[in-house]
Amino acid sequence: MSSSEDDITEATRLDVFCARQGNAWRTYLRPGWQPRYLRQHFDDENEAFPAHFDFEDLDRHMLEHGAALETQGSTAGGVRLIARGRAAEALALWLAGVFGTGMRSRGSDPGETA
Repeated sequence: MSSSEDDITEATRLDVFCARQGNAWRTYLRPGWQPRYLRQHFDDENEAFPAHFDFEDLDRHMLEHGAALETQGSTAGGVRLIARGRAAEALALWLAGVFGTGMRSRGSDPGETA
């Protein structure tokens, strides 16, 4: 078990905001608990772009992990994802998987949607 897994408690919280930009999502990670395997996909401002999300897949992933996810929609079409405890780890794993598939290239031109 990694140290990031050892640090997960009921107080662990992952708070992510996804803003639609063209055909992709600009993703913001709120400061706080961030496992290294997820953090590596974000820049110094805790931002990642572009990303292509399948929110139905996220729902299935969270259900498979028995994890509760709070979602809040914004009037501008964005989505806020909040998970606590082991659900935060499940969300982090899903996000890292999306970023790791090559759907988002680190350091790519902001106009690209890979």
